[in-house]
Amino acid sequence: MSDVIRSEVYRISLTKSLPIYLLVAFGIAYPIEIKAAEIMVSSTGAGMLIAEFMLAGAMYAPAVAAFVALLSNGLKLKDCITFLGIIKPGFRWVGYSLAITYAILGVCLGLLTIAYGSATYVTSALELVGSHYFPMGIAGISLLLAVLALVAAAGLTINAVFALGEEIGWRGFLYSTLYRRLGYIASGFIIGFIWGLWHAPLIALLNYDFTMPAYYSPAPPLHILLFCLFTTALNFIMLRVRELSGSVVATAFIHGTFNVIGGIGLLASMMLPEYMRFPGGLIGTASAAIVAVCLNIAVYVRRKALQAR
Repeated sequence: MSDVIRSEVYRISLTKSLPIYLLVAFGIAYPIEIKAAEIMVSSTGAGMLIAEFMLAGAMYAPAVAAFVALLSNGLKLKDCITFLGIIKPGFRWVGYSLAITYAILGVCLGLLTIAYGSATYVTSALELVGSHYFPMGIAGISLLLAVLALVAAAGLTINAVFALGEEIGWRGFLYSTLYRRLGYIASGFIIGFIWGLWHAPLIALLNYDFTMPAYYSPAPPLHILLFCLFTTALNFIMLRVRELSGSVVATAFIHGTFNVIGGIGLLASMMLPEYMRFPGGLIGTASAAIVAVCLNIAVYVRRKALQAR
């Protein structure tokens, strides 16, 4: 919790810094997201690649906004880095981050299995993806393990690097300015909804996280609300990890790996109506919420055990 206390030591003015942060974070990202969406809808090949690079760059808009807001409050650069939690976490957080991310996917697949009575859709979905990389006929469980290994490799490296840009904003600046003032529950909802609304152009123009890329199309406004519910549920996991690790790098590990497994969950849930699909629909929200509850129970039990010693 020391990083939260620092928000009082540095005496950050919320009324001054928060508007600056939101203006910069949304002001940079929204035009990029809108232009990238236009390219994705109308282009293929090189155009799609350019759009992906644009969106990757937009992920650092929250980081830029965080530094602008803090520097405007008179903080020195080194103090900004400390305040935002840009520190190396313990190595155990690599494993914890993977476990949390895989748990969310596991809950999703479990809910789908309960709903449909079997997991045959999981095998067929994974084979559909894996047929381009693995011999046909490979066992579903073997393919799943191979995919999860690829998730770890991509999620903890290149994906985490880009995710760090967002994490410096959401679980760096907003955590350190709102968490101590408002507490876990209130700040969890506020940061979660801000995080979701930051993606609004991608949802509205591409139906992002509700359909596969081949079906990019405008989405109803309801999908923006559903996505905000999902990011809020996921944010309660991220805030707890941020608190326990003291580092936005740890949350970037989760964010990066989740960006990979999101596609697996979406593919597995494609038979559902769009508003139900993983990750942006109700099944994604339910999966993240269940893991959030379990994580918080585990933290509570652990703290009680330590107090009893």
